[in-house]
Amino acid sequence: MNKLFKSLAVLLSCLLSTFSAASTNPPFLRIGLERFRPPFIYEDTAKLHTGYEVKLAKHLCKDLKVHCSYHYFYTQKEIFKALKKNQIDIILDGIVPEQKRPGQIISIPYFISQSRILSPQNTTLKALQKTRKASIAFIKFRSGIAKFLSQYPGEYNLLEYPIVQSAMNAISSNNSLFFLIDNQTAIYITNNMQGFHLIGPIIQTNRSYSILTNASNRQLIEKINQLLLKYENDGTYERLYKNFIVK
Repeated sequence: MNKLFKSLAVLLSCLLSTFSAASTNPPFLRIGLERFRPPFIYEDTAKLHTGYEVKLAKHLCKDLKVHCSYHYFYTQKEIFKALKKNQIDIILDGIVPEQKRPGQIISIPYFISQSRILSPQNTTLKALQKTRKASIAFIKFRSGIAKFLSQYPGEYNLLEYPIVQSAMNAISSNNSLFFLIDNQTAIYITNNMQGFHLIGPIIQTNRSYSILTNASNRQLIEKINQLLLKYENDGTYERLYKNFIVK
């Protein structure tokens, strides 16, 4: 009988040790991002994803003390579907407040974005305004199209595209097409691809980028908000800007 009790004690001790070790393992966080939206997300020379948002995600994972997996999608539509199907936990992909749907919540902003016109033509915004039915490509929620039209009214032919790459492909085959895009993306393209020009000054659209998740993750988003506030004061944002953002 004593041997039996000793054996049970040893087994119980092993089970408790296993449970204790398992319970101290950090939880898992699945992050949804877009494949290509420079300088926020793009591939480096080693074909590894990097960029402002990728590095921000890594900071969050480290400070939340969680294991993270990064899931890259071609379009935001695909990312939202993945969140709805519980295939990811958060979306870190330049989400603006008007994209939030019922049952979803967003973090405080981590970036304030402006817009810019990009074109193969080396022209001016005034000339663009005077061009009848000038074709302007834009990405919904990414371009600040409404504010652009209010600041630079004109008779335009507006063409909506789902992602940066599809709009760039269209511009490559149509030199008369203009592209209203995030200012930082426009700068990245002109610095890394030949044949493109920045047209006119920065367009003040003041779009705030936030992290989005389901309302059931409210505690998670509160922790993320605390870290985003911390990054404003500890130099994290400043280092991210220095590494990825061109003024």
